[in-house]
Amino acid sequence: MKVQVSAAIEAPAGAAEALRRWVEPRFLHQTRAAGCADAADPADPAHAADDLDAALDARLPGAWRVHYHVPLHAPPEPPLTATVPVLRAALGALFAGPVAGCDHLDVETYTWGVLPAARRPRDAAELAAGIAAELAFARDELVAVGLTPQGTGVLR
Repeated sequence: MKVQVSAAIEAPAGAAEALRRWVEPRFLHQTRAAGCADAADPADPAHAADDLDAALDARLPGAWRVHYHVPLHAPPEPPLTATVPVLRAALGALFAGPVAGCDHLDVETYTWGVLPAARRPRDAAELAAGIAAELAFARDELVAVGLTPQGTGVLR
């Protein structure tokens, strides 16, 4: 089984202006209002939108989670946050027992080019540094849940 190591955007109620700079047309950024998982239909348009711009137009209620891969090591500016605590809990659960819950982890780095302009790498060197920092963050999180680095760079 493969598990994606990623973090999404969390926004408190009233953070629409902070989210506007994250709207971009290339990818869908599904957005859900807090508590919609408890609703009879989590896709109910009163609590969900297929893209961030639609969520902003619909003025979904409450706090939101936005499917927008943010760099693990660089959370968005307040009042926005990233779901890194959820990631930590998931990694802890995956690797808590005597047998790992998966054998393949994937850190997605494709969204660097669609981050808001102020957060986007300006050149190849900044992109490489950002990817390296994100992978180092993921490695450190895995070590924190008990995996140990081997001489090959692979965690066991």
